[in-house]
Amino acid sequence: MKMPRSTRMRHRREFLRVRRDGESLRGKYLVLAFLRDSDLTCCRFGIITPKRVGKAVRRIRLRRQIRGVIQEIGSELSPGHYIVTITRVAAGKAGFEELREEWIRLASKGGILPGKAADR
Repeated sequence: MKMPRSTRMRHRREFLRVRRDGESLRGKYLVLAFLRDSDLTCCRFGIITPKRVGKAVRRIRLRRQIRGVIQEIGSELSPGHYIVTITRVAAGKAGFEELREEWIRLASKGGILPGKAADR
């Protein structure tokens, strides 16, 4: 299932702004970069999967898994954030649950996910 167009980051300048002006947290499988923006009424998401992660099939599978995590958790996030998820090489061998747990942990640590969702 596609994420609604209004929640997707589509322009390179948005990604660059998040990486330049925002904060980032690193985990074993993911890097979560985020930028607070009071003008946004919802969160906007972007996913980056470098070629180092693997061939196209693996990168597409990872993007699909990350989108699944975002669709599951997205309604619980604090509004007004740009969020970029960058997969690391180790993510290619991780399962969905490992990616989900790390994404939730990083989002909680960054303050974009209220504490109750981190207890899952």
